[in-house]
Amino acid sequence: MGFMRNRIAWGNEDYFKEIDFPFDAMGAYLDAVAPFVAQRLELTKNKFESFAHEPANSLEWADDWFELWSAFETASLLLDLLYDSQLVSVYSFIERKLLFLCKELEKDQSIKLTDFNGKGIQKFRNYLSKVCSIDFAEVEHSWRELSHFGILRNILIHSEQPRLIPMKHKELLLLLEKSAGVILEEHEDGVQLRYKDSIIVKKLIGIGKTILRHPFYEHSPPAGADL
Repeated sequence: MGFMRNRIAWGNEDYFKEIDFPFDAMGAYLDAVAPFVAQRLELTKNKFESFAHEPANSLEWADDWFELWSAFETASLLLDLLYDSQLVSVYSFIERKLLFLCKELEKDQSIKLTDFNGKGIQKFRNYLSKVCSIDFAEVEHSWRELSHFGILRNILIHSEQPRLIPMKHKELLLLLEKSAGVILEEHEDGVQLRYKDSIIVKKLIGIGKTILRHPFYEHSPPAGADL
């Protein structure tokens, strides 16, 4: 990998505290919360299924059945809510840090970020590439995957139906088909995404690390120079 140095003067800031550690915290959060959610789902499922086999002999039974069924149905949504929110959160974090980098680097440029059309990560990439001369060729694959996650993020936020991906997003669907930890259910008006575990979120975390490390760091001068 060779020697690397920051593209910007951080002052009291630190790359690891600002980028690496938050990404690691996101992964640790998933590792801590997901088993708890899965355990709660299993518990409510077992309670409901066990009670459902008991004789239905009173109005009290019906009330208890409804309470246990409601708890089970609620718990069934928890993993989807967890991974939905984390995908949106991780993507937003990547977007925010790219914006921060653009704002720092534009201080030495006559052309500012506001001079560029567009929005979001593609605008930030264009600015960093065309104005700040950052070459993204070696992380091009990660950028393409991030753009697909951007489409998924918009679907999670704006879609009328939860995690329903229109068939026109073929590259996103191909990415998800190749990814572990997801379930894809084909419907007439699209493909429904469900989660088995946190792998897809951790994939986005890995993409974010790759993409942010590249523009924030640059190859240093020869060994012995001030890093």
